[in-house]
Amino acid sequence: MVNFGFTVIHLIIHTFLAIFIVMLSDWCRQQQFGMVYWTGASVGITILISVLALDFSSWLVHFVMHKSPLLWRFHLIHHSDTKVDVTTGLRHHPGDSLLRGIFFLLLIFVSGAPMYGVMIYQTLVVFATAFTHANISLPKKAGSCIELYSYFSQYAQSASPLETALYR
Repeated sequence: MVNFGFTVIHLIIHTFLAIFIVMLSDWCRQQQFGMVYWTGASVGITILISVLALDFSSWLVHFVMHKSPLLWRFHLIHHSDTKVDVTTGLRHHPGDSLLRGIFFLLLIFVSGAPMYGVMIYQTLVVFATAFTHANISLPKKAGSCIELYSYFSQYAQSASPLETALYR
């Protein structure tokens, strides 16, 4: 039930952030502002720049939250889930959600990511987040890299201070 509450709050915040995402992406297009416009990138390269820039925003905000004691207190909500499953991927403190939105907007601004680039990235993130937080066992043929990534994601969610500290 706790995850459901955090998920609802997270989705409400991100619904409002979506308005700013659309407005900023449209502004970048109208002003020809951002890397995709400065380089005259093709559609394929625009998608690549958008996905890489937005993924960098996700990595960077996650890194900053792990390194800052103040921000770690917000992010700890995500890492304190004792039963990791797909809902863990949406279990965020409202401050965590807002900070993620700010970083996301910043990288849209820098990259000039058009809405189709944002939507492709968001689609990929939905699948990746569900997979990395899923409580599933994969067949051996799925490959050790996939299993290792899923294992470390669940390990990072540990409630154990020693285990969680390894990621700080």
